[in-house]
Amino acid sequence: RLEFLAHNDVRTGLSNRTWFGDQVELAVEEARESGECLAVLLLNLDRFKDVNDSYGHTIGDDVLKHIARQVQSALRPGDVLGRTGGDELAVVARNLRHADGAAAVARHLIRAVAEPWRSPDGLEVVAGVSVGICMFPEHAGTTELLLQGAHAAVYGAKARGRGAWCFFHEAMTQAARERLELE
Repeated sequence: RLEFLAHNDVRTGLSNRTWFGDQVELAVEEARESGECLAVLLLNLDRFKDVNDSYGHTIGDDVLKHIARQVQSALRPGDVLGRTGGDELAVVARNLRHADGAAAVARHLIRAVAEPWRSPDGLEVVAGVSVGICMFPEHAGTTELLLQGAHAAVYGAKARGRGAWCFFHEAMTQAARERLELE
């Protein structure tokens, strides 16, 4: 049980942030050796706080578990999924030929998350997700920078509206640095 809890998220059973980071690191090392292209996709649930506020955390947890199952079932062989935060899941999409492949994965995951969750008594909740995408080696060359880039890109996706995806570009982190300097 302790071994499981050290590596997995209690709510969803997915890899936790630490274990997921280790999986990203392994994927980056293998990609560096093989010349493989991969992407880290950060899935941030849209308005998930509203689910918790409207129906309570028990329903919110059930919806989150449903979303985790939906995303898990939508993954391609070799892809890795983890929960990196309260309303965030992350995927390492491996064996990509180019950025279009990562965009296709993002669209597929957005559709998977949109499948409604239904309670035994008929309550239906439809969740949405915004996806930030950071590519190796195109956008970042390390695990830390891939995760940071995907996180920055998710805000670009949210700015486009719910249910959107966005690729990382350096101007995103530059704008964040400028805001911090200004503050």
